Amino acid sequence: MLALLKSSFYIYTSGVFPSLTLNTLVQISGLVLMVAVLATIFVASYLLSATEREARLTTELRHIKERHNLNLRLQVERHDFYNHLTAVYGYLKGGHYVEAETYIQKLNKTIRHIESLLKLDPPELAALISVKQEEAKTGGVDFHWEVKIEGKDLPLSPEDLTHLVGNLLDNALEAAKTNNSPRVELAVTSNAMGLDLKVSNNGKPIPQDVRNSIFTAGYTTKDTNQHSGLGLYIIKQIVDRHNGRLELKEPENYPGVEFKVRIPWSN
Repeated sequence: MLALLKSSFYIYTSGVFPSLTLNTLVQISGLVLMVAVLATIFVASYLLSATEREARLTTELRHIKERHNLNLRLQVERHDFYNHLTAVYGYLKGGHYVEAETYIQKLNKTIRHIESLLKLDPPELAALISVKQEEAKTGGVDFHWEVKIEGKDLPLSPEDLTHLVGNLLDNALEAAKTNNSPRVELAVTSNAMGLDLKVSNNGKPIPQDVRNSIFTAGYTTKDTNQHSGLGLYIIKQIVDRHNGRLELKEPENYPGVEFKVRIPWSN
């Protein structure tokens, strides 16, 4: 485009073509600039779409791995069941009743957690929560979750639901680590009104001056080598596509950040 402009200007100044007037040169320049702007918009849109598609594929691949990890965890627990029985029998045989009771309580807690995850529908959500629960445990984050879904129908696809929950939990788990006693809460409720999703953490509140920017594609306050800045952008796209509502506020019981999402049933 620049070469064409330069050539046109050279021809005009050299007088090789007298018919090339200043008015014609301005028209050519305007046309070239317009084409350049349209080409730039097209390329930028294509790159954004490609980046967003790559982020979605990465998230979907992660969800597949999470489901595999949940299945693997179930297989491990089933394989170790005989070992658990042997340990309990050993405690009882040796008269260590307190130790046996403690062991059984821990085992029961683990089984109840797994059982509650198995009852969740869709299974993609169960796999995701299972992995995030382990991540929170490893990172020392106090993670609480509650899912109440009436029936098996949802106002959005399981893929979109896991996209929403996964991205919000990723941000919450990382943000909460700035607190000495990190805490993250997840609540998912589906009823006749639609689906309500709430993810909160007790990390640093988001300043008012950047709240309108955090949903922009590519915007991030984190290390750009590790974060694409597309997490909240994807969330906003999903919410808008389902005519939903996204609200950023402070949790009721402690300082921090809370994202609330409402997805209504489509007409």
